[in-house]
Formats: sequence, C-alpha cells, structure tokens
Amino acid sequence: MTEPAHTPYDGTSKPFTIGLKPLDPARWIETDALLLPYLAEKRRLYAEIPDKVFVEEPGTRDAQAEVLAMLEAWLPVHRPETHRQAGGRVEVVGAPRDIPAIAEAPLAAASLLVQEDLILMRRDDSGWRLVAGSLCFPSSWSLVEKFGRPLQEIHEPVPGFGPGTRPDELIARMFDGLQGQAVERFNWSIQAGDALYHPLSGLQRVDRATRRPSEFPDGDLNAHAFIRVERQTLRKLPVSRDILFTIRIHLDPLRVLERHPDLKILAVHGGGFLPAYSGRIDHAWGARKDSNAGLSRPPTEYLRRIYFDSVVFTPHQLEYLVRVYGADRIVMGTDYPYDMADYDPVQHVLSVPSFSKDEIAKVAGGTAMALLGLSR
Repeated sequence: MTEPAHTPYDGTSKPFTIGLKPLDPARWIETDALLLPYLAEKRRLYAEIPDKVFVEEPGTRDAQAEVLAMLEAWLPVHRPETHRQAGGRVEVVGAPRDIPAIAEAPLAAASLLVQEDLILMRRDDSGWRLVAGSLCFPSSWSLVEKFGRPLQEIHEPVPGFGPGTRPDELIARMFDGLQGQAVERFNWSIQAGDALYHPLSGLQRVDRATRRPSEFPDGDLNAHAFIRVERQTLRKLPVSRDILFTIRIHLDPLRVLERHPDLKILAVHGGGFLPAYSGRIDHAWGARKDSNAGLSRPPTEYLRRIYFDSVVFTPHQLEYLVRVYGADRIVMGTDYPYDMADYDPVQHVLSVPSFSKDEIAKVAGGTAMALLGLSR
C-alpha cells in the first residue's frame, strides 16, 4: 500500500478552521504515479459531461491564458520527469497528444496538464465570484450550482460560514490581502468507494441528510471506505489579479488507519450507513480474500476507533451506536444551523431509557471533552 501523501486527519490540520499555511513555490503542483489515470478520467468527463465539469464567463479567457502560461513555465522546471516542452507547448510524458475540443478554453487546456482542478475567482461589487472553473473531481458539490456566485453564497451550506458570519468576513479579507505568496490548506472526509468524480447537488445533500441511502450496495467488492484528502492552494495572478484556486484529491483506503494508531476521526450523522453494516463487512472480510482489501483485522475493529455523533434522530439508533461502539465513542451533535437540526440534543440522549447515568454523561459531553483534550 502506497504511503499517503498527506494526513491532515492526524491532528496536523485543525478541523473547522480556514487553516491557511504559506506554500513553497516549488511545491505548488503535485504529481505522482496516478498522473496519467487522473488525466484520462478528466478526458472522459470532458467527453461525456463537459457542461458539468467546465464553466467560464465571457471576458475570462485572458486570465485563463495567464494560468496556462504559468503552468507551462512552471511544470518543465519543477516536474521535468513528467512534463516537457514539445513544439512550442508543454506536454505530459505518456499522455495522448490529441487536443480535445474543450481545450480551446485555456483553463481547460491547463487542467489537462495537472491532476488538480482549477477554479478562477474574480472580485466585483458582490465579492469574490467563481467566474471560470474546471472541476472534474468535486468533493460533494456542484460546479454548475456555484458558478457565478460570490464566496459568501458558495459557503452558505457550510455551518457557520454563511453570509455575514465571522469566517465569511475573514475569508473575504484573506482573498483581498492575498498577494504573490501562495498558500495551502487541507480538507478531508470519508467516502464510499474510490470515485474521483463525487458531485452532490443541493437537493442531493438534503436527500442524503434526510434518508441517507446506502452507498455500499450488496455484492460490491470495492465497497470499502476511503479517506478523501483535499489539498487546496490559492495564489493571486500577477496580471489579471484574479485568484487561482487549485484542488488536488488524494484517495487513501481506510486501512491507512493501521499506520496511525493514535488517529482520531469523527464521523458525523452517526457515521451514516457504515456502523449498521458492520456485520456484513466483517463477514465478507473473513469469507472472501477479494473482499478484505488487505486489512489485517475485521473492519469493525477499525470502526471502533472512530467517533460518531448522536445526530440519528431516533432513540433506538442512538442506543445501537452506544451498545456496539461504546459511549466513549459517541459525542452529542445537533446539525445546527440547518432547519432540520436536532434543537434539543440533550433530550435526545435522555430519551434512551436503557442509558446509565455514566453513559448519559459521556454522550452529553464527557466523550467530546476527552476527544478535544478539555478539562472541566
């Protein structure tokens, strides 16, 4: 198993923060052994669903060309093993030499040189707006839905990051103040399967939150959880003064947890479907070699190292989580500020008649304090 490139889940990146760090210019773009498969997937998506993975406003082509020129100057110098000059342009070693029609747009052409997705943000009276983008590997969002919208509206679904919030104001000031120094940050999540193209519209987000259908269909031998790490960089373009936002996706099988015995992961919404599927995945792990994904222990042993929140809305589901995984793995959650949030989470915990006083104390606050290293 390849060593993960980034492990922000090991505590090096503080959750629920903007978390920007200065970026060494020599580390701007990442390449690895998956460069050609990533580019092949981009070509497939451009051929099949171009309108969903590429957008541009009129008047952005000059800024797009600026991005392409920057990459063509940077890549042969810093990534000579994968990129070379050829006939007045830069090509990827081993990649197809034909040029897709969509590459008429310079940002699309630039996207076929790198594994990163590329987003252009432009300042106007409404704020920093998404004015062009190549997003082939979205992490549960829709490029079409965000196109043309300012940052404060783009971030509106994120709890605590909507218009008028302090994080919204901080991000706007950070964008305004960004100069030549590039910066980076990380996000991470857990997803079912290893799909790079992982979109989710607003309606789908509501559907997932209310019904949470299974993403681990019966018989799917690849239905294992993956840690999805999202490395983001931002830099202000010197000519247009637009901001280029790059997003690189890394997918690591959940079995990388074996290498991080002290790792702490919190899975929201009670962990979704996975905690309730423990019996079947343990059975498959033991019954078939092609279903164990190289795990040395049953999957449930890894699940018992994960923390889950209490946002499951029914007493019997919360009781199940505590009985199977222990009260010291369950933290109280609310889903605030969404309109479907649990606005009385303490009563939800108290509604489980079988809970002892110790279990109530842990779920209602004790587990969270221990997880965060807080004292009373």
